[in-house]
Amino acid sequence: MTTRAVVPTATWSALRAFSSSTPAAYEHSSRPERPRNPPSETLFVGNVPWDATAADLQRIFADFGVIVGEVRVPIGFDGRSRGFAHVTYSDVASAQAAVSSASEEPLHLNGRDLVLDYASARSVSTKAPVQPNNKVYYTNFEQGEAALRELLSEHEADILSVYQLRDGNTGAPLASGFVEFSSVDVAQSVIKQFNGQELDSGATLSISYARPRKERTEGSSFSERRGGGARRGGGGGGGGGHYSNRGYNSRNDDY
Repeated sequence: MTTRAVVPTATWSALRAFSSSTPAAYEHSSRPERPRNPPSETLFVGNVPWDATAADLQRIFADFGVIVGEVRVPIGFDGRSRGFAHVTYSDVASAQAAVSSASEEPLHLNGRDLVLDYASARSVSTKAPVQPNNKVYYTNFEQGEAALRELLSEHEADILSVYQLRDGNTGAPLASGFVEFSSVDVAQSVIKQFNGQELDSGATLSISYARPRKERTEGSSFSERRGGGARRGGGGGGGGGHYSNRGYNSRNDDY
């Protein structure tokens, strides 16, 4: 009598994945797929890798049309992406082209498949631009406070304080923080001189005006909760990201 080998279910599923591109009937999810939002110029991009930058996404989505302004990638208190982004095109057709392409073959970034949808009206930030002030928020600078002061050495006399953010769990220093200057003019000069500068590490330094604390502590939008990577820790810097301000004793309590 011949004994028939029984293939474990998990093993069979893996084998089937190599033998067919069409899912078996029992593999279909019982959850209905959420309808897409109505087409618009702005895309919501989910499942964004934690180490992704706006430049990474810019390179991917520029293939589909003209991008208006900067790709918005909210940054968490740990200096990493919060798991989602917004990309705005000059026309709806470009956004539709990106969504159509991703439906046929997923767009990949750092080992992840990006999830695309048209942004809902309430998912797009309506915050007013940050007003110039004497405090700046920096990110993508991993060398530490001493190296940052050396980079800003020509403005050393105008630096009132430097606060480097730290991991809330380990206490390890992060690649982002705040610098408080003696005046708005100095902060403006530093932003113009150093924002976007490529560092020896290959990273691109980002410096922008710090957003007032009362704006940074506003609740997250619906789209941010969908991103799957948001962490509570305060609000964003000038670019709209979020970070913690624990331990930062500004000279102005509004920040």
